[in-house]
Amino acid sequence: MKKRIVLPLIIILFFISACSLKELGLKDEERKPEDEKVGLYDKEFIDQSENWEVKLHLRELSETWSSYRRNQAPYEEDTLTIKYLKKIDEGLGFQYDWIYGDPMRGGIGAGYRITLQNQAEFIDTAFQQRMIEEVCFGTLTLKIHWEDQEGESQEESFVFQDDQNPQCEHIVIMAPRSNLNW
Repeated sequence: MKKRIVLPLIIILFFISACSLKELGLKDEERKPEDEKVGLYDKEFIDQSENWEVKLHLRELSETWSSYRRNQAPYEEDTLTIKYLKKIDEGLGFQYDWIYGDPMRGGIGAGYRITLQNQAEFIDTAFQQRMIEEVCFGTLTLKIHWEDQEGESQEESFVFQDDQNPQCEHIVIMAPRSNLNW
């Protein structure tokens, strides 16, 4: 007799819990209008000076990332496009550095000299876990170094910040926000 009662009770409880979960999901959707839904971070920054045009496209590849899992797929894709805006006679060599934080917490250099011919663009794509975090929660600076036609050293900086973007709320912070050098 007890077995006859237990099975229908289990089925009834299953339907009640399924309906409750569905109702909760609808209520969450009702509270967050379609235009406020936050997806993966995907933003292109464009900045220009008298000499350079810089585009930085940051795209989050995954909603989750853990420093505990090794050999994991990259967390973000970063595409940097640098274009010299003035006429180039023979070729223009330049280098660039990424500065993380203000004051500087860390930095990464290109590691080589790049030569442009005839106003060509330089495009570099990297897969990593740091730039979106720095743009959302700190300051990311691109510093370009080159010699002008007179042979004088020149330097220009481009600053990227996006701390008001609602997509930043879901970015996984990789390390404590302190004066770390990595």
